[in-house]
Amino acid sequence: LQDGVLGVDGEIRFDVFGGRIALQNLSMERLFGVLPGVAADIRIDDLDLGQLTQTFSFGQIAGRLDGRINGLRLLNWEPVSWFQLMVFLGMGLLANLGQLGNVMAFRHASASFIAPVKYGGIVMTMLWAFSLLGQVPSLMFWIGAGLITLGGLVLARSRGSAR
Repeated sequence: LQDGVLGVDGEIRFDVFGGRIALQNLSMERLFGVLPGVAADIRIDDLDLGQLTQTFSFGQIAGRLDGRINGLRLLNWEPVSWFQLMVFLGMGLLANLGQLGNVMAFRHASASFIAPVKYGGIVMTMLWAFSLLGQVPSLMFWIGAGLITLGGLVLARSRGSAR
């Protein structure tokens, strides 16, 4: 156990169904917590599919199975694909660019001007969540978004009349 990750050195072998299943590079974290993670390389050698299907009664399959799953990653017991990893990397890049934009904005304008624009990000987040994830905003969201928009308009109007 190191830094909350339980790693297994060597190989774990299961002699089952006339063949062998071997796990290597096995690591586990937060198994009974929030967002459990498991990683391993799996090798399957000479598994008898006939024995397997007789044992679990889900039809009949004949033949032998050999295969490998290298770099298997499960997060919350679901596989993590390369596509998902690329999306997360892209999100990280965009978040860093956004933060750089925030720093540059505060360098060139007052906080009272920038704040309403930043709060508009809440509305944009809702639009992304709706369009990409199908999440429908609640009544409380609309009340909050209305108050934020109203506050931004009042602030912008007061800045305009102060000039």
